[in-house]
Amino acid sequence: MSRKKNLAPSRAKKRPYHRKQRRQRFLLYCEGEVTEPNYFKDLARFLRSSLIEVEIADEQRKDPKKLVELAKARRDSAQRDARRASDDSLRYDEVWCVFDGDEHARLKAAVDQATAISIDLAVSNPCFEIWVLIHFQDQFSFISCDSANAGVKKHIPDYAKHVDFSKIEGKACEAIKRARKMEAIVRKNGKWFDNPSTSVWRLVTKLCEEGKIPITRV
Repeated sequence: MSRKKNLAPSRAKKRPYHRKQRRQRFLLYCEGEVTEPNYFKDLARFLRSSLIEVEIADEQRKDPKKLVELAKARRDSAQRDARRASDDSLRYDEVWCVFDGDEHARLKAAVDQATAISIDLAVSNPCFEIWVLIHFQDQFSFISCDSANAGVKKHIPDYAKHVDFSKIEGKACEAIKRARKMEAIVRKNGKWFDNPSTSVWRLVTKLCEEGKIPITRV
């Protein structure tokens, strides 16, 4: 007679239970109509993520404070939908406003409000092209939007408000190093989002970390 295996609960091996972690959902509210939305939509495709939602503000989008208010309203609406449906995946985990920092009279008000209501900012000064430019070169002195565009075209001759990811892939690490150095310089001078600077690197880093894609590949 064969011996029966002892399957008593006290002896049985228990497999560890790993609760599946819900992936974060991002809302990006953009001031620009072309460059920024296209860049982040392309990045979302590169990361194969359907949880990065890119919106273009169609109401007073040139006012950064209004942009923050619109982003908050969208976040609050999503939270209400999540509660009604008892579906936590409907809410946004992070909300970012993406805009240029030049010539905005209410920039400080927008920064203060965003900080108070936990909305993140990806601000480029003078314009989004500064983020593209520092994938290729240092830029620690004042620069105009026209010069930033011209600088990008030196490296991407066919650049026309749309970033070809094949031209910048693998260069994000250097861009982030430069952006952090730029940020340290303007903060040392007691200013935030001064020219030249960009906090886009913070958002790109977050998205890549969530997408489990090494930043070196971007």
